[in-house]
Amino acid sequence: MHKKILSGGLVLTIAVSLAAQNINQSVQVTNDYETRFADFKKSSPELVLPDSLFAFDYNFDYSVFDTPYKGSYEFTPYNVEIVPQALSYDGSKFFLKAGAGYTLRPRLDVVYTPVQSRNVAMSVYNFGHGYYGSQFYDFSDKLGISGHWFMPATGTVTWNAGYEGIFSGVKEYNGTYHSAFAELGIESPDRGGSFFVYGLDVAGRYGAENVSEGMLSQGDVKMKAYLGPVLNSKYRFLLDFNFAMMSLGDTRPEMKDQIASSAGFRPHFVFTSGIFDIDLGARLDFVMSNGSHFFPAPSAKVSMDIPSASMRLTASLDGGARLLSYYGLKSFNHFYRYAVSDPVYERERYNLAVGLQGAIGTYLQYGLKGGYAAYSNSPLDAWCGVGYGDYA
Repeated sequence: MHKKILSGGLVLTIAVSLAAQNINQSVQVTNDYETRFADFKKSSPELVLPDSLFAFDYNFDYSVFDTPYKGSYEFTPYNVEIVPQALSYDGSKFFLKAGAGYTLRPRLDVVYTPVQSRNVAMSVYNFGHGYYGSQFYDFSDKLGISGHWFMPATGTVTWNAGYEGIFSGVKEYNGTYHSAFAELGIESPDRGGSFFVYGLDVAGRYGAENVSEGMLSQGDVKMKAYLGPVLNSKYRFLLDFNFAMMSLGDTRPEMKDQIASSAGFRPHFVFTSGIFDIDLGARLDFVMSNGSHFFPAPSAKVSMDIPSASMRLTASLDGGARLLSYYGLKSFNHFYRYAVSDPVYERERYNLAVGLQGAIGTYLQYGLKGGYAAYSNSPLDAWCGVGYGDYA
């Protein structure tokens, strides 16, 4: 299956007056280095929320190709940071968002943070939403515990574990998918000057779904890592590495189990030249599924700041390959059912994107991006939407 996509988008955000919150309304345009890893998705958002930001819902989405799998193909030209002034901790430990729409669309987001100090924090959370109607229903829920522990000499240890369920039904099809996940990571501190950076993250998930003809189950393990020297806080010689393995079990008649794995390397050099921030490298991806496959791809990104206009321009060229987990496909289309002909990996032949982002005055932020990409073996991802009828 081959597919080409042309994509573009515009984001406008208008901020309300924040004077009553004692917040500095300045916008900082930064270019902090962020390592990206092929086909690795964080299991949850940051849950230990700054107490001074509870009243605001900044939800910026700058993805050019917003694929359902949320893998390595995120286009984030740079970070827009709205920086509050330092406030004394007011003891806030509980966050709640609940409601229901006109046609029953319940939502329940709860975050409770019993431990929150300078170096240690822990949160218990639940994120649930869905739809119930006369023709079909569709719900999902994720609950778990996450936190971090900052050690100045070693780095920051993060953890996240919990349960996620997807419940959907239409006509004769009723699907209930249950999964458990866990994740543990560590990142080195930024010491300034010349130093050595490193990071490691290991995650696993097991999920299963009962269907009328049998059971579908899959376990997967993913690991990502990066390391390299930083010279004078300006030059970074880095090696990114990722590994993934998944095992799919299918007890339905005439179906078969599958095992696949992948490994990826990305050597790259990050530096600044004049007004340009440059990240040059290459991706080398290996996929083991019914034989071995090697997929090289370029990986380059150039950004330029225009301080007088509070703007940043970015251009990138990327590619790569990644495994398609049952959980990823099920998360995209809750009515998805695996077929023996479905591919187990997706290849992004190339992804060329350009964008700009910035601010106008104090109250208006904007982002504009567009791109062109070519994929192979990309199910459920096309110009038209995929409805539940395609898999009913």
